[in-house]
Amino acid sequence: GQTSLLPIIHELHDPSPRRVVTVLVTAVLGVLLPMYGLFTYFGYLSFGANVHPDILDSYPQNGVVTLFRVGLGAAVITNIPLLTFAVRKALMGMIDQACRPPS
Repeated sequence: GQTSLLPIIHELHDPSPRRVVTVLVTAVLGVLLPMYGLFTYFGYLSFGANVHPDILDSYPQNGVVTLFRVGLGAAVITNIPLLTFAVRKALMGMIDQACRPPS
């Protein structure tokens, strides 16, 4: 989410403050809220009030859960360089634009 903000702004056709807010509100209300709501709902249906703060701790310790843990770790580890590259690209574009002499 928030680590992707600069690359998202950089990629917008017209990155005006109004357009950025529109994109963010649409993403939060249209994608994130329903997605987190479904995860919460089905997590509560699966475990009730006995759910652990880390949902993976609520599942039995077996090969499938271990595979999910490894997959989650791989997703986080591979996401960091991708986001770092995108943020660097966005920052370099903004610095280049700010340092360019007026035409």
